[in-house]
Amino acid sequence: MKQDSVASRDRPRAFGPRRIVAIVLRSLLSMFLLAVSVAAVMALGSAQRPQMQKGEDTVLPVVEVRPVQEHTSGIDFEVDGVVIPFREVDVPAEVAGQVTFKSDDCRIGRTVKRDEVLLRIDPIDFELEVRRLEQELVQAKANQQELVVEIAARKRQIKLAEEDLEIKKREVARYESIDDPGVYSESELDAARLKELQARDALQTEHDQLELLDARKDRLAAAVELTTAQLEKAQLDLSRTEIKAPIDGVVTQEIAEEGGYVQRGGAVVRIQDTSCMEIRCSLQMREMDWLLRSASKSSVPEHPRDAYRLPETPATVSFEIGGRTYRWEGSLSYFDGGQVDRQTRMIPCRVYVREPLKFEVDNGSNRSERNPSAIALMAGMFVNVTVHSHPDLLLLELPEVAIQPGNVVWTADRQDGACTLRQTSIRVAHSLGETVLAYVDGDGLEAGDLAVVSPLAVPVEGASVQILEAE
Repeated sequence: MKQDSVASRDRPRAFGPRRIVAIVLRSLLSMFLLAVSVAAVMALGSAQRPQMQKGEDTVLPVVEVRPVQEHTSGIDFEVDGVVIPFREVDVPAEVAGQVTFKSDDCRIGRTVKRDEVLLRIDPIDFELEVRRLEQELVQAKANQQELVVEIAARKRQIKLAEEDLEIKKREVARYESIDDPGVYSESELDAARLKELQARDALQTEHDQLELLDARKDRLAAAVELTTAQLEKAQLDLSRTEIKAPIDGVVTQEIAEEGGYVQRGGAVVRIQDTSCMEIRCSLQMREMDWLLRSASKSSVPEHPRDAYRLPETPATVSFEIGGRTYRWEGSLSYFDGGQVDRQTRMIPCRVYVREPLKFEVDNGSNRSERNPSAIALMAGMFVNVTVHSHPDLLLLELPEVAIQPGNVVWTADRQDGACTLRQTSIRVAHSLGETVLAYVDGDGLEAGDLAVVSPLAVPVEGASVQILEAE
């Protein structure tokens, strides 16, 4: 009996009416879904393909185009920058002493003018030194004048000694000219010769004294020069008791106070130059290439020390606040160092603003002096820098919507009355919002080509189209 039950499980089950109906319904449903899918695919294909009609009434797809233009106005690119002071000067005390005066402008945040007195050191010691040296100079000049008188007197003595010597010589000559030896004795001749010798010795003594006076004259002249130099140094030290501002600027640090003692060489105040400001920014390699290509033969540096100097390039510095934009004119001409940033691979540069108080606001009014509504360039401000470069490059200008993924541009070529699509790859140089600048390649896009700006569903190289030029 057990074997019969196993055999009955192994036999195939017979199809009943309900099972046959279910199989038929599933088959019909599968065929219906397959038919719907095929119809959808055909509908999509017909929507993407141009509608063709039999005979000569062929309808071509319409594309909107814009002409590609040659770009000759240069490249303006923007970079971010931070304002830094052109220079900061630590004003030192050139002499030591007690501070007896400090100007009210010698405070942090105050503006000072060039040659304005900031501090004054006690001048009494220096005034006394000047007076002492003035008296020494007067005495030295008096000694020098006395020497002049002595030299004149000594010359007169020499003249008298010479005359005395001549007399003694003539007396000896008279004795020697007498032929009779009995007229004079030998002792008288010796006495005459002795007087001649004494006169000669006296003359030599006067000449020696004159030479000593001449040597003394040189020494007194050197003494006068030395005293004069010391007096000039003392007067200079006296003038240095007034510490003046070396430049126009803003006081950023004050060190010395009235009543305090300052040492020679120690800084007493720090002034930031406001006559010129700098903007520290960084440029990409391609932007640097544009600047280098902007150099003309006259601006290319020839000296090795100018190897890290860029061609003078105008730039506009702008700062926006309160719905108003302030602009300053500047120039880019120097690298900020001689190396590329290792992290960003960008090149640090500096923009000079030579007139930081002359600016232009968004309404176009020019202002050359400060007023309550003005914004002055201050160190630490983050600004926008627009560099106006004019590289020696052939560039094309085309709409941004004409560029497809992969920097591909479709153009409509007119040949023999027909227009066909052509695919061209470009190298983008710079983007100007809705406009793109591209480099000119040998067999690529050219000025005058018609770039397609309307969407293309399935563009095909060489497909015929109708042109609708965009306004």
